[in-house]
Amino acid sequence: MEDMTQIARYLGQSGEILEGVVNGDEIEEISGLDAMLRGGRRVGGKRKLAEVQLLPWGLARKIVGIGKNYVDHAKELASDVPKEPLLLMKPTSGLIGHGQAIVLPPQSVSREVHHESELAVVIGKRLRRASESECAKAVAGVTCLNDVTARDIQRAEGQWTRAKGFDTFCRPVGDGGVGLVRSARAVPGQRRSEAERPDQGPGVPGAKPPRVHLRRHDPGAWRRRDHRNAGRSGPHPRRRRHRDRGGRRRRASQPGARRVNPLLGRLAGYLQEKANAQREEALRSGKPVYDFGIGDPREPTPEFIRKALRDALPDVSQYPSIAGIPPLRKAVSAYLKRRFALSLDPDSEILPCAGAKEALFHLPLCAASPDRPLCWYPDPAYPVYERAILFAGATPRTYPLRAERSFLPDLDAISADDWRRTSLWFDCYPHNPTGAGAPRAYHEKLARLAKEHGFLVVCDEPYIDLYVREPPHSGLQVSRQNLIVIHSLSKRSGMTGYRSGFIAGDREVIRWLRDARANFGVASQAFVQQAAIVAWSDDAHVEERRRIFAEKRAVLLAHLRKLGLEVGGEGAFYLWVRVPAGETSEGYAARLAARNILVVDGTQFGREGKGFIRLAMVPTVADCRAAIEAWPA
Repeated sequence: MEDMTQIARYLGQSGEILEGVVNGDEIEEISGLDAMLRGGRRVGGKRKLAEVQLLPWGLARKIVGIGKNYVDHAKELASDVPKEPLLLMKPTSGLIGHGQAIVLPPQSVSREVHHESELAVVIGKRLRRASESECAKAVAGVTCLNDVTARDIQRAEGQWTRAKGFDTFCRPVGDGGVGLVRSARAVPGQRRSEAERPDQGPGVPGAKPPRVHLRRHDPGAWRRRDHRNAGRSGPHPRRRRHRDRGGRRRRASQPGARRVNPLLGRLAGYLQEKANAQREEALRSGKPVYDFGIGDPREPTPEFIRKALRDALPDVSQYPSIAGIPPLRKAVSAYLKRRFALSLDPDSEILPCAGAKEALFHLPLCAASPDRPLCWYPDPAYPVYERAILFAGATPRTYPLRAERSFLPDLDAISADDWRRTSLWFDCYPHNPTGAGAPRAYHEKLARLAKEHGFLVVCDEPYIDLYVREPPHSGLQVSRQNLIVIHSLSKRSGMTGYRSGFIAGDREVIRWLRDARANFGVASQAFVQQAAIVAWSDDAHVEERRRIFAEKRAVLLAHLRKLGLEVGGEGAFYLWVRVPAGETSEGYAARLAARNILVVDGTQFGREGKGFIRLAMVPTVADCRAAIEAWPA
């Protein structure tokens, strides 16, 4: 190592990107990496390595992989061994720096992730039709990479597909402990594990000085075992033999076999579909069913809304516009003015949608950027957030909501590096499933972080008009920069089947959402829009619905507290109930289902839902009273 110069990129004290030479535990700024490699000068500015944030070891314009030894891969994939080395491209966003976690694909995408060592050659200049000597001069250095590959996706989809395209797939080995980050929600056959927590298990090396760009090859690295798997014989330590449960070797998929998105087979059944099946089973008993599961209220849609829809049915049906009809956007603008004292431009800051769920699901497809792959959502949460992120090919991250923090996230627990790699933050207050509210100070801090780091906050606010005491604030009252809200008529106006809502906020975001959403075919029918106009224009029916939901809530709350159960939820629509001591969420929900009282066990909403059940204020007041008579002691 004496004849090598170790060079790293790092952040300066003002946030600028600097380059420096590493000497022991110090780094000294240089005038530029290319100049240094060619005899450039040092400019001083020494700092302790422990005090600086090291950046990815290369700002690569292109990453090309060259594969030569494919004997094992060919056997694995039941294919021929290539006669010549193969080339592949890798995303440049995959390079990460010292102390950063390697983000694995969630287990709902891949359950067989392998790590391999690779030799990386850093080329410092553009080459075209270069001679061997010119190529040698262009090599700035070499290092060793840890490469992450999803083997099961490779077998299903071919060698050079997205199995090699996960972000943060490679990094120099020896820069410190590797953190493995997994998705929080379980899939069939998967054990629940911690999300957003480093998994530093056996065999992960401790921190070492950074090896970033090495000016010449280091033949002793493998002998010194700088890579933790160097010199091993036999299978890779994390590689499993591909056999079925009976011990037989699995066969590769047959040519011509139909293939679908692997997510479809790996995601657990959707919450609403499972609840519907449970309800049908209960109805077959012939006894009364008290369904507090899915939030689909039983109160009729107000007659004036139904009349508006009937009157708007046209003789000739034509394609609707994704921008919605102007009177609907104006009605939404008037609602926001009455409810929140906000003045939004109907043409540039409001966009109708076909209910909140479709808007939420399509957002990551439009907003998640490959160079900012992280999308955050709460745990526990409505399942659509995680699934939207996964189907968009982005990286889901959870932030836990716990009773001891009043079901608010700890924004300080997220590193600046993760904020910089964030595209989307899904926010939901009043919260589903806990019913918790959020203080204005929380949204003010979140809005400041979004402006500082450039990510989009999505405030999902379908329950904002269903409150018991003080009306909740909207995210739009805090900021319209890097922030949008999504509202729905489903619960507010009893229009779950109409599928109508709106997106509002940052006008630049609304502009590109309008362009993107034209590709999805999600415009609401004109007659539904006419019904939505009268719904957003009237507040009296909403007040009546609040009164009814509050009455249901009071009946159930009194009984649950009489049983000594801890109950949370400020909103009028959900109660979040801690199960009795010694019982599980699943067990207590099953015990209630035996009495035809249907609830959702908290684990359906994520890992943090363990120990809770959720009740939606769906049955009539009379049915709520009947349910508490049937409630087990």
